[in-house]
Amino acid sequence: MSGRPPPGPPQPRGPYDQQIRNPFAQQPYGASSQGHGQPGGYYDNESDVGEYTDSRYHGYGTDAESTENDVYGNSYPASSESLPQGSRGGHSDHSTAHYGDYGPSGSREPYPAWSAERQIPLSKEEIEDIFLDLTQKFGFQRDSMRNQFDFLMQLLDSRASRMSPNQALLTLHADYIGGQHANYRKWYFAAQLDLDDAIGQSNNPGLNRIKSVRGGPAGKTKSEKSLDSALNRWRSAMNNMSQYDRMRQIALYLLCWGEAAQVRFVPECLCFIFKCADDYYRSPECQNRMDPVPEGVYLRAVVKPLYTLLRDQGYEVVDGKFVRREKDHEDIIGYDDVNQLFWYPEGIARIPLKDKRRLVDVPPSQRFMYFDKIDWNRAFFKTYKEKRTFLQLLVHFNRIWVIHISVYWFYTAYNSPRVYRRADNNDEPTVAMQWSATALG
Repeated sequence: MSGRPPPGPPQPRGPYDQQIRNPFAQQPYGASSQGHGQPGGYYDNESDVGEYTDSRYHGYGTDAESTENDVYGNSYPASSESLPQGSRGGHSDHSTAHYGDYGPSGSREPYPAWSAERQIPLSKEEIEDIFLDLTQKFGFQRDSMRNQFDFLMQLLDSRASRMSPNQALLTLHADYIGGQHANYRKWYFAAQLDLDDAIGQSNNPGLNRIKSVRGGPAGKTKSEKSLDSALNRWRSAMNNMSQYDRMRQIALYLLCWGEAAQVRFVPECLCFIFKCADDYYRSPECQNRMDPVPEGVYLRAVVKPLYTLLRDQGYEVVDGKFVRREKDHEDIIGYDDVNQLFWYPEGIARIPLKDKRRLVDVPPSQRFMYFDKIDWNRAFFKTYKEKRTFLQLLVHFNRIWVIHISVYWFYTAYNSPRVYRRADNNDEPTVAMQWSATALG
């Protein structure tokens, strides 16, 4: 195999997802127009989820029926079985692929396990076209695009050396987007964006709870709140998704991550950016756009405002230099406060635009184009309260206090027998009584 891949976002570990529902139900995923095949689907052999209730605020991302076995109802063959017949000279005790195992003798392919003779779902050129298309539609930087393309190819090549290429792409998409342990899926359920996608903003749970506080109507039918139906929509969407669409979603996520700067430390915010970008990509407005977006637009319109907000919370410019602000932690909006806003539908519902509207009032397919019009300074608020006083000395130095008090007790209890001997008996306490009193400490 090739050398170690360049640094990139960490991959989730553990068994992949077993229950998935439609992340974008405004238009269901279907077979791609490119006609790329797909191997089985998400959870082909899985039974329906009957144990879920309508309690939408508990248990998201912690489905009880997850197992350690196959990911999507498919059994994965061993590494040696997934390789072309005769590609190895003999039995190998390790599963690491070598350059000589694939392709003509003496060639050094950069991604040897992802080659045409292995029945790959998408060629390297087709994957590169996906990255180029996304770069032109969202204004990503070319150098960042090249880095993320190479990183994705390294991931695919690494997995394809241990399993079939179709399974490599399927499991990679599960780790990043659709799997039970994918952060995106957990966030998507927690923020209840399935309702926003499936039944529209008029029934958005965050907006309805705000209306109920103000005395307005907030009625929803039981079927609309059913977690079962939401999981079924997700599972159906993952099953119907083509390999091309899976590759495109992974590429879009990596491109958003690659230029995120400090936004990488607020992963739920990054999930929201990806969600809006994916909705916009599938809209007619984006597909009918002919002129490419100028390079660097994503960085300037999406990342820079958030980066500036986070930077200004801790630093200010003095004489042309950034100097640390003399502000206490309780007065600074940190990463945790930013993440907290995106974990709840009420938080997303309060994101304001500069023209006094809210972002949720804009159709999902158009929200990405309004990121440069968001007033982030009015959106975030302090959620983690911490007041620093001198009482923190008791907490920060608790081990010192425990050692001093313990030593004092042991010494006093052992050398003060009058404290625990009987008042009508002037005899010295027994050794057992001395050690028992000491041991009480």
